[in-house]
Amino acid sequence: MKRLILPFAFFALLNLQFPSMWAQDSDFEIDPIRERTLSERMLQFIDDFNRIYNSNGMRFGRSVSDFESASHVKVVGEKIRVLNNSFQSLDFRWNAFVQSEQVEIAESESLMDLMTKVQQLKQAIGDSIASLQNKCDAVANFIEAEQFISSQDTIYKVLHKKAFGLSLSKRLGPQLEKVKTEEKAVFEKIETSYIKSRDAGQHIPQLKNRADKLDEQYYTLKSLSGKIQAMEYKPFVERAKDYLMGLACVSVILIFFNMVVTKIKAAKKTRDMLKKQKELLEKNNKGEYPTI
Repeated sequence: MKRLILPFAFFALLNLQFPSMWAQDSDFEIDPIRERTLSERMLQFIDDFNRIYNSNGMRFGRSVSDFESASHVKVVGEKIRVLNNSFQSLDFRWNAFVQSEQVEIAESESLMDLMTKVQQLKQAIGDSIASLQNKCDAVANFIEAEQFISSQDTIYKVLHKKAFGLSLSKRLGPQLEKVKTEEKAVFEKIETSYIKSRDAGQHIPQLKNRADKLDEQYYTLKSLSGKIQAMEYKPFVERAKDYLMGLACVSVILIFFNMVVTKIKAAKKTRDMLKKQKELLEKNNKGEYPTI
């Protein structure tokens, strides 16, 4: 919007600073041939801006291949950079043209209309390039997080196994704390990477399935992180007690589950029996009770 306002603000400021000049030229009419020449140059600028606006670089995200790997995103990022450089170069030449011809442009309504069209087109291109860059950065962050988090699965299995082994001996407590500190630092990196990836996962439909898988991997690692941080030395008796308590909880859950299944089967059997009795009664035209 600022790009639309600035040229008109400039002419307004020029009018305030040099009122006598405008007063002298209030009846001035631009030469038709000169007006046509300027019009043709401005139309050429419009064609050049449209060429950028309709270029292939503006189509990032329409193909699934744009999201396949970091190398694809890097290529797209380079295209966006080149596209932006072309736009900035053309914008510089446009601004230089307007500055040199501003007096004559201001005297022609048709030229002012063309300038307005160029400003609107420039705004659209600038917004599109900024949007593409943000999208490209978001996808790059997502792929980086995807690769990093996927690579931590084996590392966390090793850390969990190591922490469990160290928790079996009280004298190995300092080493266990060292492993927990190491794991905490690793998980902070995982969490930072995951948070950066969420924007792309939530707003880019092509990444939805991969984002769901990344969520699953993240929460699996988070669960392992919690278990590692909770590990501490316990005497054998307490470990055996915790193990038996765990078995007891599982047994209670299984008993409850079996009870629910048994009740469901009994209810189904009763329902089938009642249905059969109803069918037999309907077949008995005399209303006599059927023999079961």
